[in-house]
Amino acid sequence: MNKRLLSLDVLRGADIFFLVGLQPVLLKVLLALDIDFLNNTMRGMINEYYVAANSESIRSTLDMERKRGSFIGAFAKYGYKKDPNDHHKLIVDEVAAQTVRMIFTLYLKGSGIRSIVRYLNENGIPNPSAYKQQQGFNYHSRAIGKSSLWSDKTVRRTLADEMYIGNMVQGKFRKISYKDKAIRACDEIDWIRVAGTHEAIISPDDFERVQRMLKKGAKTSPVSGKIDMFSGLLKCADCGHALIKKTNRNPDKTYVYYRCSSHCK
Repeated sequence: MNKRLLSLDVLRGADIFFLVGLQPVLLKVLLALDIDFLNNTMRGMINEYYVAANSESIRSTLDMERKRGSFIGAFAKYGYKKDPNDHHKLIVDEVAAQTVRMIFTLYLKGSGIRSIVRYLNENGIPNPSAYKQQQGFNYHSRAIGKSSLWSDKTVRRTLADEMYIGNMVQGKFRKISYKDKAIRACDEIDWIRVAGTHEAIISPDDFERVQRMLKKGAKTSPVSGKIDMFSGLLKCADCGHALIKKTNRNPDKTYVYYRCSSHCK
């Protein structure tokens, strides 16, 4: 190759220079230079542009599908499976769905999250990651590792997931860029929600009741593992702080009363 010319597959006119943010007038300067590495440099810049543009195009296409309510993901949400006739649709996986219903039912009946975790583990019910592996999927969770046990975080996440009322919720996480495999959590306002895309496992009324209980931070009794019926509801008339339950046990009688949490220390 003539050292004073860049190869034709790199210099294809002024359009390329516009793409990479350069001006066509630089053609004369570049053609006059006797520097071989410009060939590779320009090719690298052009490749970089097309990779970035292609990555953004793919992301935009996938987001369009998400906004239509299509499921975009390698693995279905626990409690569901991909429709064999359309992998962008979800259908109920009845085995896992029974566990999801059990978790909601126990919580609504007053069992705390730790009590539910203990019940699931004592009864040998595999957590979502272990269940997927049992179904033959090559699924691994860095957060859970190889453990098949349920955790407080997994149960709480299950109780807060509106996928279980039939709404498709996607776009919770994003790759930082095509150059970086790291993933960041997105703000909830940026999540992509489409209502009524699949069969609900939990009724909307039960789901809303659970969300109110979670928001109020209802706590369980350390003795019974149950949530007190007034937990998160009673407030101090003077300062507005939550009232906490106190129990005094005497040989002949047990007394129960509620006291302002700000005056218990």
